Amino acid sequence: MDFCKSAFDALSVFLEGIIRQKCYVNYLNRDNTLNILIIGETGVGKSTWVNGTANYVEYGSLDAAQLSNDPKWKIPLRFTISDDHLNEQTIFVGSEGDENEQIKVGESSTMFPQSYEFMWGNRKVRFIDTPGIGDSRGLPQNKIHLANIFRYIEEHQFRNLSAIIILMKPNEKVFTPAFMYCISELFTHLPKRCAENVLFGFTATRPFHYQIAATLTPLQQFLATLKERQNVSLEVSKDTAFCFDNEAFRFLFAALPENGITFTNDARKHYAASWGQSVKETLRFLDRVSSLTPFGTTDMLSLNEARQYISVLTKPLALISDMIDATLEEYKAEKEMMEGIAAMFGAFLKKSAIMPFNDTIEKYIELSIQQYHLIISIIQALEHGSAEYMAEITRIPADIEHVKTLADWLERYKQQKHCIEIGAKDGCTASEMKRYFQKLLNLKHCGRYIKEMFECEKRGMEDQKKHTSSGAQSHSAGNQPSFFHGSMSWISRITG
Repeated sequence: MDFCKSAFDALSVFLEGIIRQKCYVNYLNRDNTLNILIIGETGVGKSTWVNGTANYVEYGSLDAAQLSNDPKWKIPLRFTISDDHLNEQTIFVGSEGDENEQIKVGESSTMFPQSYEFMWGNRKVRFIDTPGIGDSRGLPQNKIHLANIFRYIEEHQFRNLSAIIILMKPNEKVFTPAFMYCISELFTHLPKRCAENVLFGFTATRPFHYQIAATLTPLQQFLATLKERQNVSLEVSKDTAFCFDNEAFRFLFAALPENGITFTNDARKHYAASWGQSVKETLRFLDRVSSLTPFGTTDMLSLNEARQYISVLTKPLALISDMIDATLEEYKAEKEMMEGIAAMFGAFLKKSAIMPFNDTIEKYIELSIQQYHLIISIIQALEHGSAEYMAEITRIPADIEHVKTLADWLERYKQQKHCIEIGAKDGCTASEMKRYFQKLLNLKHCGRYIKEMFECEKRGMEDQKKHTSSGAQSHSAGNQPSFFHGSMSWISRITG
């Protein structure tokens, strides 16, 4: 009798757990909305893909789209297309004056995250479009973009994400340092449990017969390294990879009567076939997303919060070495507490994040520093008194300051990485982090420094957000070279 009662109790607990889990999933999905976060390198075509998808779910064929006289667009954009006589014409989709969509070569055209919704059958699809990663303005701008993404998710109170799609070009033989940095930085902010919700999309794949081309090799190498280091399995397979092309969407708008562009019947047949393929792949993608269990955004925001706490702790940890002579024992005790709590935060990241830290950032910053040193040496080598010398010599003090700033970032990154690497075995939970951080704020000697650093970091991000939204640049327009390819074009101009 006792055995039967124990078995019944165990079964009740088991069923209660299943019901509780099912209720939680139903809670996440109660509004029947698919929330899809879009990540991609600058110039990959995220905005075009969003616009194209809105049309492919509405119209099953190009004929239906044209007969409707109601082509869909969610994001203003412009593109160039050639007619049958090879005459180029710029086509505008939507409003030309949208402040969130600014087109400058090498810079993300999307300034801040923005949501776009459309219906797919009886389900609402919400795309969260984000600024492009790998912005040519360099590390500061990319850090701002990533911070804005998490701020947007938090401010708009999205309870869950159905999927994260990483859009890439299909024929990249080697990932650039900027792209490696940004994709790694993204993974440092994603909890391990959302790994199955990460999907890969490839744009402009029609020339490659709607297949992944050269990009497959470096992507598989990156994911293999991730599995080896973090034991996180992300695979490129039929279930996780989707090949798109939006040339048919561009044709739909280019062929509008007001644009006055004519196309041959063969060209139209080509675009009609491309439209059909795009519809097929889009529906396959949405079917896959709808089959995934959404993950709560709380875990993702907790990782971001833990990383902020570690960042705040690094400078006081450095300061305490200079102050150790005064009230030695008190400072030692506070130092041990700070290191212990920082280690617990690090253990939380190691346990919970797909990548606890971005180990590509060191190389990325070093390349940026080398770039500035090269620019300074080229200016100094110019003939004194020449027009080129007089035009460029005034930039050297600012460039030296940029090098100092980057060197400071590099040192802080190494300190943060150390905190994560020595993470305590057990760590803490997301709910315990604030309580431990409050203990640090209450420290007799270092508490005020920690609070000042935390408030300063928050103010800095808010100031940068205002600065960016006003259209101002981080550095004056004529004096700040774009990182990597931008500065190389500047060097070529100076050296002839």
